[in-house]
Amino acid sequence: MKKENKQEKILVVILFTVAFLLMLSMLRRLFF
Repeated sequence: MKKENKQEKILVVILFTVAFLLMLSMLRRLFF
């Protein structure tokens, strides 16, 4: 098992969460 793999997975999860939060903020601007 490589340690790099875990770091890559964490980075991907962070990127997805950031993208999701950006989508939510955009939707809030559109609806409210």
